[in-house]
Amino acid sequence: MLKWACTCGLVDDRRYASIYIRSHSGNSPMGNFRIRMELKKRGISESISDDVLAERDEHDLYQTLVKTVKKKYGCLEIQTGLRRAKGYLQRRGFQYDLIGRVLNEVFQDSEEHTY
Repeated sequence: MLKWACTCGLVDDRRYASIYIRSHSGNSPMGNFRIRMELKKRGISESISDDVLAERDEHDLYQTLVKTVKKKYGCLEIQTGLRRAKGYLQRRGFQYDLIGRVLNEVFQDSEEHTY
């Protein structure tokens, strides 16, 4: 049965990984590190994960993160918002340089800090 499904194109790890990444780029975005872990748990090889993640649009991801952080933490006191947003982005598996850029963008008017 599995062989038949593979020959018919019903089992496609690359397609599954691509759909998984798209579904986790909107409301609850995940960083590349966390997506790799999640795909590995689901049996997707590292080479397929790397290929599909290379196709990810970083600019759209950045804009989504800025929008999400502003919505969730923009109304809080500055230090509280920074701390919570940083923790949220770290738990979601984003790299520190991306986290810093997002925090600078969201909290740029608050104070002259580099995050």
